[in-house]
Amino acid sequence: MSFAPLTQLDVTHLFQVTGTRNNRTVDAGPAGIRIYTWIDEARFEGDRLRGRVEPGPSTERATVRPDGVVVSEVHLLLITDDDAEIVMRYTATAVPTASGYSVKNFPIFETADPRYAWLNTVQAVTLYAVENGEVTPRDVYQINHEGNR
Repeated sequence: MSFAPLTQLDVTHLFQVTGTRNNRTVDAGPAGIRIYTWIDEARFEGDRLRGRVEPGPSTERATVRPDGVVVSEVHLLLITDDDAEIVMRYTATAVPTASGYSVKNFPIFETADPRYAWLNTVQAVTLYAVENGEVTPRDVYQINHEGNR
């Protein structure tokens, strides 16, 4: 069986994340500069999902490599408006641009709540930017495959 090269993705918008965060930079070690980020407050809003990002357990740990690329490990605890707990985790790659960074990541989700069990099979994609120190809203898209629209 042969497959044609992928030229586009069939996606469905899941939600947009907005909010504020802070970070602390730690001097460079052998792997590069470390950045630790925590959420002050954040919300996610979409047709099927909406709620808040829980500040305490939601974290980002990043390394700035010698080539300027930032690689982050992110774990977010999403609490829906109807009190479901959903873990969203991903590795993000931020590539330097003239005014900041272009960021790409591929979240996966975990939940024990039967109302949102469909998320346990979702692979998502998020594209956003950091421009002049400001993070643009993050739109999260489900990558569709037969049976998960």
